[in-house]
Amino acid sequence: MTQKNRDVNIDSHLETNLKVLQQKDPILYHNLLHALEQPSETQELIPGVELIEERKVLYVDKGTQQYQLDSLYDSDYLLDTWFRGLKMTNYKNKIVLFGFGNGMYVRTLLENCEKEVRILLYEPSLTLFLKVLEEFDCSAILADERVVPVVAEEGELSYEDMLARELDIRDIKELILESYLNYPVLFHEEWDAFYKKLEVICQTITASQDVMGRFGASYYLNTIMNYRSFAYSKSIQELWQRLPHTLPAIIVAAGPSLDHNIEELKKAAGKSFLIAADSALRVLLAHHIVPDAFVSIDGEKDLAHFTEERIREIPLFCNLSSRYQLLEAHPDNLFFVQDMNPHVQEFLSKEEVLLPITSSGGSVANEAFSIAKLLGFTTIILVGQDLAYTDHRTHAKETVRGEQNLAIESQNTIEVEGIDGQPIASSLEFKIYLDWFEYEIKNYRGLHVIDATEGGAMIHGTEMMTLRDAIARECRQTVDIAAIIRDTPDLLNAEQKQRFETYLYDMPERLEHILSLAKRGSRAYDQMLTLTLQNRYASGDMKRIMKQVNALTAEIEEDTIYHYVQHLMQNSTTELLQDIYQVEGEEKKELITACTMGKTYMTQIQSTIDTILTDLKDDKLDRVFHKGVFHEK
Repeated sequence: MTQKNRDVNIDSHLETNLKVLQQKDPILYHNLLHALEQPSETQELIPGVELIEERKVLYVDKGTQQYQLDSLYDSDYLLDTWFRGLKMTNYKNKIVLFGFGNGMYVRTLLENCEKEVRILLYEPSLTLFLKVLEEFDCSAILADERVVPVVAEEGELSYEDMLARELDIRDIKELILESYLNYPVLFHEEWDAFYKKLEVICQTITASQDVMGRFGASYYLNTIMNYRSFAYSKSIQELWQRLPHTLPAIIVAAGPSLDHNIEELKKAAGKSFLIAADSALRVLLAHHIVPDAFVSIDGEKDLAHFTEERIREIPLFCNLSSRYQLLEAHPDNLFFVQDMNPHVQEFLSKEEVLLPITSSGGSVANEAFSIAKLLGFTTIILVGQDLAYTDHRTHAKETVRGEQNLAIESQNTIEVEGIDGQPIASSLEFKIYLDWFEYEIKNYRGLHVIDATEGGAMIHGTEMMTLRDAIARECRQTVDIAAIIRDTPDLLNAEQKQRFETYLYDMPERLEHILSLAKRGSRAYDQMLTLTLQNRYASGDMKRIMKQVNALTAEIEEDTIYHYVQHLMQNSTTELLQDIYQVEGEEKKELITACTMGKTYMTQIQSTIDTILTDLKDDKLDRVFHKGVFHEK
């Protein structure tokens, strides 16, 4: 290509494209303006276009290599071949597309897919995206509501946030992942990270769905029973402001190696922020070590972990779905983190109260790690974090599971790299936690993580040290953590506590409204089924009722109170939700299936709400809703 070719810009489309983004995504729009006003001084890649028979062809120079991002000859053939290979199986498919390129892949999808399809687009290069907005008219693509764009480096919404927000269990089974032409080669590191993160998000959604199915009833009960504890909890944000972040945080898990170095922890007292996983409490207290706080998020945690009376005095980090019996026996110094409860978050948003969200890898130790980061600690020391069967054991001896002396021969084991570089037996569950640690350590800048476990799996990205050496080097400042926690204000003030109580009193009325919507939905599905069996599924009546059903379903699922209904019925609806939009290949058969599943879904909503309304009137829950319960502690 000549230099003349590289300067092609006959008609700039930048202003037109930016106007569309200004309406659709103001945050992205302003960030793009900022990037245009202050361009990056160093560019690893240089995008350009070449005119071939009056057609602009996009390319990128990177180092000594040049990458074509369009066909030099026949784009139509390329796009037709690509689209036919997608194997669309679901009329509400979610399509994850890595790379925008010149927009031709997205344009093809919009021209050929149903209006319910959603395209989750991630463009890894801000420089390339700006060049495309200048050279190509992408206004129709960007304006389409089916397209959700995220651009690297633009600073507000990450692709991880976008994927986690946009995907649910209904999407996982038939999710389509595609990459734009040559993007995986041009952006190989970004593609690898994107693919792995998508995999983790899908695994998390599936695991969460399994948890909701298995523990949905306890989640719902714990949440309702924990309302009062939540109302009187303390503010993590206020705690963050008071803590000296120069201290190291020490996270104590219950791995087998804890037996070898636990006595060293006594030297860290008052010179660190010692956070224990709930399963490590018994062994710590048996050695007369009282942590500054502990974490418990499992709604069905064995209460045998909490029999020691001294536990009542230890500050607790939890969430609304933590086991309510533990929180009831823990009157003071509770700190809640967000467990993505939209009903409670709705109230907090109106009150402009921040309840922080933590990234959880599935284990209580992962949660403790996230809390330490949230509190502003930049040095974190891991202890007892084996993530493997050290000495052929699952846990430290004095823990609940350690006393059971489980034989690893009876477990489904895999091999991971040990701290000595040799293979060590582990489990798929531990491997998920391990991968999470390594991802967080790699992607959290300014964080120094020391693995002082002295056994177990290698956690890449950590500094390996003995606990004795880590404490000697890092624990040099003496601080009264107990006094700081004691003086930390509550999350809600007195007026907000009263408004929270009033907010909760509206629950039965809101559930009754959803119940009425579900009944209307059931009748509508019956009508649609009748029309289908009469071969009238192309009629105006069918279209009208289908529109009504979609509106009813959206209103049900958008009400934050539906969150509790969803948890309770999850075990019976997981497969239903995954298959509800499946394409059968024959329109009539497809509609019969959709109507039958839709009717089942609405019926399950009704029976679940009946259960909740009955529970809310039960004597067991009466004290939660009894007038004035929040006015007296």
